[in-house]
Amino acid sequence: MDREWRLFPVAQFTLRNFCCKTAQLVYNEPTKLQKIVVAVASGERIRVNALQKTLAIVALLVLVSQTVRHAYVLWLEPRNSVLDKYDRPLKDEISAATSLDQLLSRYDQAHTAAEAARKEAEKNGDKTPEFTLAQTEPFKSERALHEAITQWEARSKEIHALRFYWLVGVALSALGMVVYFRRRRWLGLSLLIAGFSEIIYWTSPTFLGMSTREFDRLLGYKLAFSVVSLALLLAVILMQGIFAQPQTEEHAAPAGAGD
Repeated sequence: MDREWRLFPVAQFTLRNFCCKTAQLVYNEPTKLQKIVVAVASGERIRVNALQKTLAIVALLVLVSQTVRHAYVLWLEPRNSVLDKYDRPLKDEISAATSLDQLLSRYDQAHTAAEAARKEAEKNGDKTPEFTLAQTEPFKSERALHEAITQWEARSKEIHALRFYWLVGVALSALGMVVYFRRRRWLGLSLLIAGFSEIIYWTSPTFLGMSTREFDRLLGYKLAFSVVSLALLLAVILMQGIFAQPQTEEHAAPAGAGD
């Protein structure tokens, strides 16, 4: 029993010494544990920054190129053809129409004339194929106006979708920035990728389209949204310091780390 009491102070001293060493290992700078934590955090930052740079460069290339193309198609692309002299009056009417109602009114006239011509052909026993009739008036005007009305409606739907999904992309990007600066880098970066993917997809060029006011209006929207999207992307790059010069370990270490 006396031997156990004699060993008790020794055990207390050993336990106290162990606790002091453990506290020193955890809190004193620099320690091996802290170096490991810093190395892991630094490696994660490097991986995130490398991904950010790659995505930022790709997004910049896409937005700049498509913005330039929108401006070219809207203002500089030639829209005349040597064949225009054969159907110029109808093309001028389609291009000058400021509303769908104007095109519809003109189509009603052409459709009525085409129906009368079809009935006349049936009465006379004319077996001319429909394809051949479509190359002559009034069938040619009917088909061209029908196509113009169809494309006008398609462009109107695309403008509506463009405005909606572009706003969705901006909202996702804004949410991503908030989450990113709350130290949830991967989640914030994922939201930013989703947001700018929506923005870039819906502002991408429209390659096919008849020369109508609605097509020009769609190009105007895409040009304006592309310019704003480019400004937003540059703001994100500056705020996150994606291309900023990384700090060296000496500058990154807190003052007094080597004491």
